[in-house]
Amino acid sequence: MKEDIAGTLVFDASVLIDLLMLSNRGKFIQKALLDEIIDAHTTELALIETEYILCRKIGWGHAKTRVEKLLASGYINII
Repeated sequence: MKEDIAGTLVFDASVLIDLLMLSNRGKFIQKALLDEIIDAHTTELALIETEYILCRKIGWGHAKTRVEKLLASGYINII
C-alpha cells in the first residue's frame, strides 16, 4: 500500500468494497478520507457494482444501507 497517498482519486468498485468491509486497505482509505488527505470520487457504475458484490456477501439490505451511508457521509463524490 502506498503510504504517501494524497490528492484527488477515483475509486472503482474494488476500493469501495474494501472501504465498506473495512479490510486493511479499507481502513487505510478511511483514515485518509477522515484526515482529508484525499478527495475521493466514484461513478454510478462503481456504486452499482459495489452494491451487487456486497449483496452476495452480506445480503441486499446491509449492502444497500452501507452504500447509502457512504454517500450520505459526503466523503465520496459521484462523477
